[in-house]
Formats: sequence, C-alpha cells, structure tokens
Amino acid sequence: GLVRRRPGRAGAQRATGWLSSGMRWVLACSCLLLGCAQGPAAPPRDVLVVLLDALRADALRCYGAERDTSPHLDAFAARGLCVEGAFASASYTLASVASLFTGERPAAHRVLGLATNVLPPSLPTLAQACAEAGFATAGFSSNPHVVAAGGFGRGFERFDYLPRDRFDLHSVPASVSTEFLGWWRSEAARPRFAYVHVLPPHQPYDPPPPFDQRFGAGAVPRELGLTDRLTALQQARGAADDPLLLAQIRARYDANVAYADAWFGELLQTLELEPDAAQRLTLVLGDHGEGFGEHGDILHGANPFAEMTRVPLLLAGPGLTPGVVPGVFSLADLPATLGELLGVPWPGPGRSAARELLAGRLDPDREALSRSMGQRPLWALRRGDWTFVQQPGGDFSALFLRSVDPLEQLDRSPAEPAHAAELRLRLEALLTADQAAAAGRPAPRRHSGDQGALRALGYLDAED
Repeated sequence: GLVRRRPGRAGAQRATGWLSSGMRWVLACSCLLLGCAQGPAAPPRDVLVVLLDALRADALRCYGAERDTSPHLDAFAARGLCVEGAFASASYTLASVASLFTGERPAAHRVLGLATNVLPPSLPTLAQACAEAGFATAGFSSNPHVVAAGGFGRGFERFDYLPRDRFDLHSVPASVSTEFLGWWRSEAARPRFAYVHVLPPHQPYDPPPPFDQRFGAGAVPRELGLTDRLTALQQARGAADDPLLLAQIRARYDANVAYADAWFGELLQTLELEPDAAQRLTLVLGDHGEGFGEHGDILHGANPFAEMTRVPLLLAGPGLTPGVVPGVFSLADLPATLGELLGVPWPGPGRSAARELLAGRLDPDREALSRSMGQRPLWALRRGDWTFVQQPGGDFSALFLRSVDPLEQLDRSPAEPAHAAELRLRLEALLTADQAAAAGRPAPRRHSGDQGALRALGYLDAED
C-alpha cells in the first residue's frame, strides 16, 4: 500500500505554489482586518493532524478523566486549545474520516460501509486544497479503512498504509514514526501538510509493557481486551449488566490510552527539536469514541451517543491563545476551519470556526450531526446544550440536556415536547438536504480492503 505521486506542478508551475503561499499570507491578514480577535500576521507554515483511533474525549485527564491516562496530551492541551464539545460525524471510522476529509456529512458522502465504499472522486478533500496552495502533502495510516484504495490518498503526494504486524497487534508500527519523520525532514523547504492515523487505543486493548500493568489492567485477564472476546460480548450484550466486567474492560482500554499518549509524547518531543517548530499547527483528535455499557454497548459503531461520538480536539500553534473552548463543534467543519486558519481556499461544504477558535469561544448556534453504523442508523443532532436522537422510520427518539446529563441517559422529551419537536424537524431537514446532495452523484463504488487486518479487528462479519 505505498502510493507516491509527484506534485502536479513542476518548474515554473512550482512557483505558482509559492505564489499561493504568499496569497495565504494575504488571506490571513485579511482575516485580521475583518475581525479575527487574535492571531498571527501570517498563517502557520506547516500543519500536522494526528488521529488516535477510538479515543473518547473523557478518557483524557484534560477532559475530566479520573485516571492519569494522558500526561503528554494534557501538557499539549495546556499550551493550546481544548475544544470542549467536538463530535465525530459517525461512531465508526470509515464514515467519520470521510467527513473529516471532505466536510460532507455521512448522508451526503455515503461512504458508510466497512472499508468497502470508495470516497467519491467528485468530492474535494482538504489534502487537495492544501496541495493546490503549494503544500507538500503526505498521509500515514495504520487503519485498514483509511487507505489509498478507498480514495483517502487523493490530494496526497504520498500516502502510506502501514499496518500493524500480525504478530504484534498491540503496538504502533515503528515504521509510522520513521517514515513520517523522514518525509517531514525531506520536505523542509516547502510548507507541509501531514496526516498521521494510528490505531491505539482502538481494540485490542493490549498495550505493550509497562502500560499493560497500568490502572490494574495487569490483574485483568488479557483476553478481555482482545477483539474476538470483545466482539462476542457486544453481539451477545454480555457486558451490559455486569459492572465488574465493564470496569475490567475499561481498565484495559485506559491502559491502551496511556500507551497512545506516550507514543504521541515521543513523536512530539522529536518534532519540537525540528527547525520551524514554532510555525507548526498541530491537531490531535479521535475519529470516534468507545462504549463501556453507558447504553448497553461496548466497542463503537452501535450508537451515536456521547460515549461513541464525543472526541478530543486539541490544537496548538502560532496565534492560538491557550484555553478551553466551550460549545459544539462538528468534525465535518474541520476542513473549512483549517482552510481559513491556513489561508487555503476551501471549495467544499462546512462552516469554518477559525475566527471563533481564535476568539476562544464557539458560536452558540453551531450544531453537529452524528450517525451510528448499520442500514437503519440512529442519528444524533447536537445544538447548544441539547442532543436529539432519532431513528428515522423507527420508534426511537429522545432528548437530552448535556449540561446536566453529559452521557445522554435521561430522556427529557416528555417534559420538553416543543424542544424535541424543533430539533426533530431540524434533523429531518439536514438529512433531506444531504440526501438531495447525494442524489446527484453516482453511488460510491466498492473495494476489498486489507482482509487480514479487517478480520483481526473484527470487521468482516459486521453489518455494513
């Protein structure tokens, strides 16, 4: 899975890329003149997006975790922005990352199966926009859903799929850091856009020593963190009413979070020694969360509630004043937001939050739409402090007030029928608009994916 493409411009055309870099400076200054409260006189030179798979927000100390799972991510958050209410567009990787790359919500992009749907070529990607603006672009992924064959390499001059060794499923492949750092240093003469996607803390919850002993995980049977056992428990809902079993599984997950945190800390420490480190914008986020019985489910994909869709979003770089940013933010708005922060024209959908992030507060009317896996998914619409969840064509709907019920467990629709009706109409309007947008495009084609990796992660028998 190695894809290498040279930039589309050469010779005199390469100068156009540097002219685009100058235009980025003009766009950033214009942003200041138009009312950005704070910010640099020029945009960040480089941008690095690090995605830690299946990382739920409240697994980190900076988001309220009781365990000391994340000292390196917490230190990173302390010198940047911690977005309080970031939500993925789906509670599983493929649909979520498709939205992250294109700004389209799932009903519009329709990349909904399990590593079988190809990102439609008509949809622009953030990597394409950055490449057109003169950035060197590269992606490095260990997730078999996020591969060049699935369309995710579009816009990247280089996109490496670096899967975990079949005999070492608990570790980030050493090649991820070495290949990424080698590319990063080789492109130092150009502005750089990089995407690095690693699997931990995704199951198996089986971190290498010494993390396998953290939080009492060493006293928990190892098989409780392995994919086959977890998948069987979810299918039988065998952990739903067993608090001790859920606590044991959570201990192994949290140990895996600590391992992912340490891996990120080591990568960041190396990058801080690089020239131009002060001109780099770095983002860390999850593509979805993970359940531990909050609604009867474990793992992810089964529902769109907060445990499976609320994710960390941490940003640090020039012009960002450290702090916690309250409000709701959809990861589908990240391409538009990064485009404005970088001074890169973004041709796709989405609503930029760049000025809000620079000001340290998201607008209260922002909303985020998330879906679960399956052919009859649950959809969750979040706006302000409220969440409305519905299965279109089904019997289930519920309303939650997250300020007092952050895990969305107490249905308030009987006491707030008017509010529930308002959000129901809004959710239905968003789905109708997305379906209309999708109707004008061919259905996404399919690809086979890395069958061995998909089988090891428990996806081959799951429902599309």
